[in-house]
Order: sequence, then structure tokens, then C-alpha cells
Amino acid sequence: MIIINGKPAQGVDPRDRALAYGDGLFETIACVGGRLHNWQRHYQRLEDSAHALDLHPPSQLQLEEAAQLFFYQYAKNNFTLKIILSRGVGGRGYAYDQNKDNQWIMLDAPWPEYPADYYQQGITAVLSSLRLSIQPYLAGHKHLNRLEQVWARHLLAPQYPEAILCDYKGLVVEGIQSNIFWISQQSLYTPTLTRCGVKGTVRSQIMDYARAQNIPCYESDFELQHLLEAGSIFFCNSIIGIWPVKILMLPDSKQQTFCKNDLLQQLMQVINLPLQRPC
Repeated sequence: MIIINGKPAQGVDPRDRALAYGDGLFETIACVGGRLHNWQRHYQRLEDSAHALDLHPPSQLQLEEAAQLFFYQYAKNNFTLKIILSRGVGGRGYAYDQNKDNQWIMLDAPWPEYPADYYQQGITAVLSSLRLSIQPYLAGHKHLNRLEQVWARHLLAPQYPEAILCDYKGLVVEGIQSNIFWISQQSLYTPTLTRCGVKGTVRSQIMDYARAQNIPCYESDFELQHLLEAGSIFFCNSIIGIWPVKILMLPDSKQQTFCKNDLLQQLMQVINLPLQRPC
């Protein structure tokens, strides 16, 4: 099902600026147990990013009402919901009409299942050969310009579910579809994401939880070596929850192993259980 501006529709206008230029934002939300998981965090990010990029989001109530149509369709089954906020239909050229209404689109997808071993044993990840471009103005926002992630996923061999992306300065940024944390001496570390990358909702949830529990959490610019010295690494996003890393494949056929520790297990309980993911 596709909903555009609150009404069922068949598709978008081919002149939409989201299609022509990637001019917009999106959120992908887990719909678990009949509710929009982490909904306040998702809507706040949508609202904040829309303000930064001169877009005009629908109200929270409008989106909640539209989401109910999908809940009726799926009954009690879990699914994912994508919200796209587009600049709307525009003419030729990059300039846009500030007075023209934006367009919002809502569509669903089946709930993705992943092997239990990804959670219980951890995944094998790689260091991607693709380097992310640096654009501070767009950093943190989940905008529609995802060609770098598309190509990084294309370069990723199918046996690996995720990869670490660095920027052109060699600083660790994120996964292809996720944020990244590592644990060293019972402290959390994660990239600051002021140059590029997406500030995920689960990332913010983990950082808020760490503050509430007095767990040291450091957000800064980190080179790869800092991550390689950690005891535990994990990826996280709003759909997968937390994936621990058991092996990281490095250039020249080198690899490094990591393990779960008590702090990682604690975070998996907090994040994965509400998503009905294994711990």
C-alpha cells in the first residue's frame, strides 16, 4: 500500500524532486506489537532534519492516523514502515519554490528476519573499500541521497551482512545501514558524525541509556586503530536492533576477532527485546 499526503495512491509523479534529485528525507520505522517503535525519536529527527533542509513535515498526528491503515492491513504481524518527505513536484533545475507544498509518502514492507546467529554469535563484517565524502551541512540527516550506501552494498560480498565505512580522512563513520559502537574498558565509543553519516534513532537511544546508567560514552573522531583495539564492536539500527561483530575482515586477508561482554549483553537486552530480536 502507498499513501501520499494521507490518501491511498498508486505512485508518485515522475517530476517529484525526490526522484530527480533525492531532494528529501526518510525514516524507516519498526512496527512491532501494534505500535510504531521509537516513534518519538523518529518524528523528532524528521522534524529537526526538515527544519535544517527547509522542508515542511506533516504533523505527528497526520502520520499516526495514516499509519493506522497499515496496522489494519497487517493485523498483529510486525512490518516496517517508511516515511518519505519530498520537496514535491518541481520544474527543471535545482532551484525550488519555497512557497510550494511538500509531499509526504508512506509505504510498508514485510518484517525482515535475520539468522539467530547474527545476534547470538555475532556477524563477520568487513572494512569497505568505499570512502564516504565529507559534507558537514548534510551530516547527521537521513536524506534521500544514498548512492554511496547503494554502491557500498554492491561492493559487499553476499556472505557479509555489514561493513565499516570510513571517510576520506580515514576516520570511522558508520556501517552501510547502521551506526557503529565499540566497547573498551567498560566505556562506549562512537563516531561524532559531524562530517557525514546518519545519526540513527537507536544510536541516540543507546547514548541516552548510557547517560542514565552512568556508563561512559565518548563521541568523537576516531581512526580505525582505535576501533581495532576494542574488546567488542556492534552495529545498530532501528530494524535490526544490535548485531555484535565476532570477526572483522581487514585488507590483505587479515582479520581480527571480538567478543561479547557484559555491557554489550546489557545493551542487547535493552534494544533487542522490544524489537523481538534475539539477545
